[in-house]
Amino acid sequence: MSCYENSKNIPEKLEIVRRYFSKIWLNNEAKILDIGGISSYYEILKAIFPYGKIFLLNINPNDIKSVNNSIAGDATQLPLKDETFDVITSFDLIEHLINPDDFLAESFRVLKWGGGL
Repeated sequence: MSCYENSKNIPEKLEIVRRYFSKIWLNNEAKILDIGGISSYYEILKAIFPYGKIFLLNINPNDIKSVNNSIAGDATQLPLKDETFDVITSFDLIEHLINPDDFLAESFRVLKWGGGL
């Protein structure tokens, strides 16, 4: 079990995501990447983006093993092609990184032009 699954403020954070992004991509077949995501986020993100394809990326494969569209990888060296995702989310991750600038640069690299981060 990940320490983040017990966070009491996750519902509030996901509500912010829903309010911000749902107006833009609610009815679109968007590709969404949650960096540092855990399996329990998948269903919540699927509810926010019902027509989207949700991907979770985590350095620990055990945190995402129950999700089909999961990617084991480092947030600062994303194993993904340029301009792949319409929306990128991340919760409680950046403060744990040694080089958060690398994380942000990689996030923007894989984000489509006009996408949301």
